[in-house]
Amino acid sequence: MNDGDAFSMDFDGARYLSFSRSAALLNPASLRVYAAGPLTNNSDAMSRDCAEVRSILKRVLGSYDYQGIRFQVYDPGDVTQPGSSHTPEEVYELNHEQSVLADLVVFHVTTPSLGVGCEAQIAADATVPRVTLVRKDVALSRMFDGIFSTTIASIQYENHADLELQLFRQLPLISARATQSALQRRPRLTAFSDLQLGSIIFKQRILHNVTINELARQTDIKESWLRRLERKPVLAACCTAIQLDRIAAATHCYLKTVDARNMTTLVPTDNSLVEDQRQSLENLVSYVSSKDGWVPDERVFRLWNNYRVEYRTEWDEALQYREGDNKVISVDAWRQRDQEPRLF
Repeated sequence: MNDGDAFSMDFDGARYLSFSRSAALLNPASLRVYAAGPLTNNSDAMSRDCAEVRSILKRVLGSYDYQGIRFQVYDPGDVTQPGSSHTPEEVYELNHEQSVLADLVVFHVTTPSLGVGCEAQIAADATVPRVTLVRKDVALSRMFDGIFSTTIASIQYENHADLELQLFRQLPLISARATQSALQRRPRLTAFSDLQLGSIIFKQRILHNVTINELARQTDIKESWLRRLERKPVLAACCTAIQLDRIAAATHCYLKTVDARNMTTLVPTDNSLVEDQRQSLENLVSYVSSKDGWVPDERVFRLWNNYRVEYRTEWDEALQYREGDNKVISVDAWRQRDQEPRLF
């Protein structure tokens, strides 16, 4: 009988979950794990140590099955490692998104790391539970230790073999607690995504000719992050009250709590568009957001303003001649308009 068998004999998953087959309720049936650890300014010895810890984490979690649920580990060291082609903004945006989407964050705490500190706060803001891995001779920052996210397990280890054994022994508890959290948290992430907060912001910017630069100036939020917010619905889950309030003020909106879900969204204060216009604006945003590259604001504003002039002309003709047909501009029609040759 090995250590894993000995531990599982006195572990009762029912103490943490009121059902036995979590996989049937968790969709997809895998727990997303974000592996957080220092990557920058490490010595050669520290880099080797961190790489070995990440390898242990992926090996132990990757081979474990909890009631049909498997672990899926995201390691930023494989994607945005030092020397990659990503800009600082891209590194933050990618790692922020992966932290928010994670069901569990595992922190390897060694030397002081600004990146790990940022990830710790992001995970806490997104209510993602955590596991901490700390070598016994390393002093843990009180700021890191005191952060308000739930710590499922804190493993203090002497060497890599000790870490692997302790991690394996605690996997039943970690799995049960992370699953319980995911079952409560994932539906809320979906609900925030369904609000389409970024789309509301984008449409209001178009209607009022508010450039992304002007929105950034009025909210003290980077342009790159605002662009990502407009195109990644799930990021609405981590917008703070003050961020939403300042965005609302800059885009002619007010804050409103949505039905019994108690989720806050933005509502335009000047909702005067008729149905044709509203649907055409929706299609314009869908078209622009579907493009791989960033479409300059002036180009988007020009498309919309030209449409508004046409719409007004058709409306006047309809009143004068009692004819005319206001049509919705489809996504494909916006694409054709955008590709038409321009004089300037």
